[in-house]
Amino acid sequence: MSATIDQVGASLNSARVGDVAIVPEWADGVTRPFSSGVTLAPWPNRVRDGLWEWQGQQLQLAITEPARNTALHGLVTETVWEVASRSDDAVTLTTSIDPSPGYPFELALSLTYSLTPDGITCDTSVSNVGQIDAPVALGTHPFVCVGSEGIRTMALTSPVAERVAVDDRLLPIGMEAVEGTSFDFSQGVPISDLELDTAFRLGGEAPFVTSLHSPSGQRVEVWQSSECEWIQFFITDSFPGPTGPQGAIAIEPMTAPPDALRSGTSLKVLAPGETWSISWGVRLA
Repeated sequence: MSATIDQVGASLNSARVGDVAIVPEWADGVTRPFSSGVTLAPWPNRVRDGLWEWQGQQLQLAITEPARNTALHGLVTETVWEVASRSDDAVTLTTSIDPSPGYPFELALSLTYSLTPDGITCDTSVSNVGQIDAPVALGTHPFVCVGSEGIRTMALTSPVAERVAVDDRLLPIGMEAVEGTSFDFSQGVPISDLELDTAFRLGGEAPFVTSLHSPSGQRVEVWQSSECEWIQFFITDSFPGPTGPQGAIAIEPMTAPPDALRSGTSLKVLAPGETWSISWGVRLA
């Protein structure tokens, strides 16, 4: 088992079990595509207009997705995390979030990637090192694959229970049950014609497991701990692979849905001195 971790965004850039890639690599010289592998904190996904309210105070985040006028994927995707420790099979990265006009809270983050015989595990913790309560949500943005087999030849299985319905800016407008719909992935759905940039609430018992099934019979699983009861799927046919554009799927564990800072849905409020942890991983099954 091997993996490449980038200090920028504490991101998972590639992973292999033997000679089977389970996280796709991108072409040399290409800027990180589609937020591939980055850590998302203190919120995942989008905040509408970057504007939210906390305890009666209106707060304005920087707009980082101008096309949709949203604040996208938190504050640490471009941060160079520090290497706190490293061994042959694990690395721990740390960073901090200082108070700012749009997010006036002080956090310390620690993330450990550990190799396992069949994949990689990520344990993330966030601590409120400030003097006031801090609202937090976490997420990650890994792309996954099964070797060089085409994504459009595969099937997706996931215990999703509800879909986040969105407007044309991909911002939430409601929740819809998926049972019996085209978004019911409980029995596996071919990816061939799927078009997804969609968030879901998961059902059943944790750890929640989403599987990517290849025609060869191999599958890659993304698992996530009970704190991560949300997931985002993103499919593209223009991921810049080493030999040119290719299909790719991001399977993104999240602790809260899009726009959680505004809605408060599944938002974790950390008291001063409190630490909160989540876990997720990718494995070849």
